[in-house]
Amino acid sequence: MSPSAPVEPLPNEPWDVLIFGTGLKQSLLACALSRANKKVLQLDHNSYYGSSETCFAHLLECDEWVSQVNSSSSPPLPFSHARIWRDESHFPTSDGYKAWRGYTLTLAPNVVYWHDRFLEVLRNAEMTGVFVWQAVGAWWVYEEERREEEKREGDGSSEAAVLGEVMAGAAVKIAKAGMKVKAGWNKGRAKKMVEEGGSAAPWTQVGVNSTAASSTTEMAPASIAASTTTLRTKPPAHEDIAWDPSLTDTHRTTLASFLRYLQSHSTTTPPPPSTTLYGFLATAFPLPPRLISHIHALTLLPTSPSETLLSLALPRLSTHFSSLGKIPDARSASALLISYGGAGEMCQVFSRAAAVAGAVNALARGVTSLSPSPTEEGKWEATLSTNEKVTASWVVGGRWDLPSSAPSMDNVRSGMKKMARGIYIIDHPLEVLLNPKYADERITPGGCVLTVFEEKNGMPVYILAKASSPGECPTGKSLLYAGMLLSQETEVEERSEEIEKAYLVLDNSVKKVLDRVSAAQSPSSLSPTEQQSEIHPSNLIPGIIYKLLYTQYGHPPTSPSTTMSSTSPTFSDSSNNVITISDLPLDLSLQGEILIEEVLRVYENILGLGRGEGVEGFLMVGEEARRLMREMEGE
Repeated sequence: MSPSAPVEPLPNEPWDVLIFGTGLKQSLLACALSRANKKVLQLDHNSYYGSSETCFAHLLECDEWVSQVNSSSSPPLPFSHARIWRDESHFPTSDGYKAWRGYTLTLAPNVVYWHDRFLEVLRNAEMTGVFVWQAVGAWWVYEEERREEEKREGDGSSEAAVLGEVMAGAAVKIAKAGMKVKAGWNKGRAKKMVEEGGSAAPWTQVGVNSTAASSTTEMAPASIAASTTTLRTKPPAHEDIAWDPSLTDTHRTTLASFLRYLQSHSTTTPPPPSTTLYGFLATAFPLPPRLISHIHALTLLPTSPSETLLSLALPRLSTHFSSLGKIPDARSASALLISYGGAGEMCQVFSRAAAVAGAVNALARGVTSLSPSPTEEGKWEATLSTNEKVTASWVVGGRWDLPSSAPSMDNVRSGMKKMARGIYIIDHPLEVLLNPKYADERITPGGCVLTVFEEKNGMPVYILAKASSPGECPTGKSLLYAGMLLSQETEVEERSEEIEKAYLVLDNSVKKVLDRVSAAQSPSSLSPTEQQSEIHPSNLIPGIIYKLLYTQYGHPPTSPSTTMSSTSPTFSDSSNNVITISDLPLDLSLQGEILIEEVLRVYENILGLGRGEGVEGFLMVGEEARRLMREMEGE
């Protein structure tokens, strides 16, 4: 969340495209159109870049944002019920807010899969090096221990701990090898470690002596276990599924069959559209509920397994497994993070790139009215909050940026869902969750994903944990981003009680994870050397020292075909040259296929290209712009 410069008069000239909002889609579009030699003016009524995907570079900015969200006089925002709690002993105000610095909190936490189309577009445009990437390590699932009578029923809980590793291992074995990939995603960090004689810490099981464990190249997955609860990880392994002794013969065969189906599902006759993931697996590939929950956790879809459509789940599972083993120096990872603010960082980078290509960016300027130009036929005139008037042939904006009277805005806010979100600062590095899985991995993950299923309705609470390495919190601290979809639609009168209960679920989910980490780092689970060390981070008890809770409005994830249909609420008719584009969906996965397709369609409409004709030149930059970019980057 970068502060705006003093408001200066805009250039008095006609524009090809007027873009309202600096969210990820608007900024990506501004960059692409500017590089296609269109005159672009990008405005935002906020005083910061990123719109609803912004990031805060100082905790004081969080306070300002909360006041803005809760103010009745503020422009409409896709947020409500924002609040902050902080431990005053960690964040005093008497020292000039020094402790409040060093944090970057994002409103749009996302992971990007290695085989995601967004990353493919960045590679083609030679823009991957603009960002600093971090690997996403383990994928954890929190489980309540079952009663003894449930265990005797043989519902597969003994296999739950190894489900992820078996499926991932089989996927790696099945996937085609030999794909050449660029290793530039980690910005040379692996090379630097080798030059300095360093190496990544080996993966060790919780409670196993670290010296003994380091002698093995590939370690078994860890289970953070206690007498009543378990936090299980699902890292990839290379054991053949046929030789894994932890699975029954029936479940081993069933999982292998499902993986084969997953590879070829796009060429087979699809099940009925209403088929759910749970219903499909329970019938076509009979698996117990717990194993189905583990499979569902890999989709990152915010609905419960019984509500998640199979048509949404299968492509995500395919992307997850096909990405395993492909990331250089982090072969156990399937996804990446962008450092320094995630989506908020991307918004600023693309807006700056648009400016380099000739666009003009201006903050603290909203649009108060939009109407056909009285003097220029076929153009639109926008009156801004600064009383300036600008004209353009095309107008593009986010749903929260265009005035409600603008064409194509009818019913654009209908059908939205609510998601309860929480950002937690933890006074602990949580290294037991973030260690590399294999001793030969030279990159320590910058984050991991945890899933806690809500007890009453089975809704997943996804938690993205981030270490200090992405540059978003000080050393010794970590960040947890938690989110849970609420079932209540926004057309119905808001119920604060429902939101309060959701916040309580988020708090409890985070506390469950921290309790397991604390139990795993008890003196009995540490090596003798660690037990004697008073400064070892494992001797610290993880605790919440700050949290930002808020509710976000938006659309849940959809499939690319649904999103790009003519009736989709995320893409409006462009016959009048006014286009409304959506915010990012309420999703932890970036889903670049949907993101790129929507932006590409707008790009092609404005350039007068046919469907698919804009793919080849999308985001490509001319030589002069390349020179300016190199100068800005100090090359």
